[in-house]
Amino acid sequence: MSTLMLNGNVVRTLLNMPEKWHGLEDVETRYRQRYLDLIANPEVLRLFVVRAKIVSSLRRQLEDRGAAVVKKPNLGSTILFDALRNDTIDVAIDYSGTIWATVMKRDEPASRSQTIAEVSRYLEEVHGIATLGSLGFENAYALAMDRGRAVELRVRSIADLARHAGTLTLGGDPEVFGRPEWRRVRDAYGLGAIRTRGMDSTFLYGAVRDGEVDVITAYSSDGRIAAFELVVLADPKQAFPPYDALLLAGPRAARTPQLRAALRPLVNAIGDDTMRAANRSVDIDGLSPVLVGERLWHQLAASRVPRPPDRGSGRPD
Repeated sequence: MSTLMLNGNVVRTLLNMPEKWHGLEDVETRYRQRYLDLIANPEVLRLFVVRAKIVSSLRRQLEDRGAAVVKKPNLGSTILFDALRNDTIDVAIDYSGTIWATVMKRDEPASRSQTIAEVSRYLEEVHGIATLGSLGFENAYALAMDRGRAVELRVRSIADLARHAGTLTLGGDPEVFGRPEWRRVRDAYGLGAIRTRGMDSTFLYGAVRDGEVDVITAYSSDGRIAAFELVVLADPKQAFPPYDALLLAGPRAARTPQLRAALRPLVNAIGDDTMRAANRSVDIDGLSPVLVGERLWHQLAASRVPRPPDRGSGRPD
């Protein structure tokens, strides 16, 4: 028997929970016991919630063009990618950083534009997958501080943390500090002296707001950044890998001009601020991801409605 934190409540389980990063390596187990993957791995849960919002908008876009859409929910990144390249599914959303590290096995830093270009070329040449474009937002790792605390210490970027490193505490999900992304940031900016504190990801944003820690590891599109009056620190050395949301079409779908045309309006249609607002509706306001996705769709549809021509006074010239 073991215990876990679920939606702020401590609950008991009859069987021991799997170890977070190594207990669910088997693809079959991760697929058939998806709930364990979502509970054990905060990053998987984060991606699941974000995708749920976007998929609702994508589905409406296709249905409005007369397509019959069948959703395949609860697929992890590895299973999702395999299904896409095998034409089991036609359209998917994945992140440039996930493909870069997990599929391409690349670990060297690269700019956002370079990452998208190389990922797109690799997917096309090796797997026949078309990258239709970025949706317009990034859901990357970042460091965030309370706005007032950042002003007090004159911190605007991660580089500014170095002169205070010996007196600061950085909060993060325990697994983050063992990941290559954090080691690269730590070494690039000379943050070896900063104290790290592992915390449940549910409490991170409140902890930095309330002064329990000075800095936290965050996700750049999280709605709690604005709600808790936090500021994301700039990353001038681009030490954190980019995680642009990419709209992908499988080999068969990529050869369908009508499908590509139907999806084209979604390219660069969802900016960072729009995504943060959508995330806030779920994280702070408690709305369901599906409902927020529907609202997002209506917002996007309204922004594409052409304005009527200005008819002036109505008198002929």
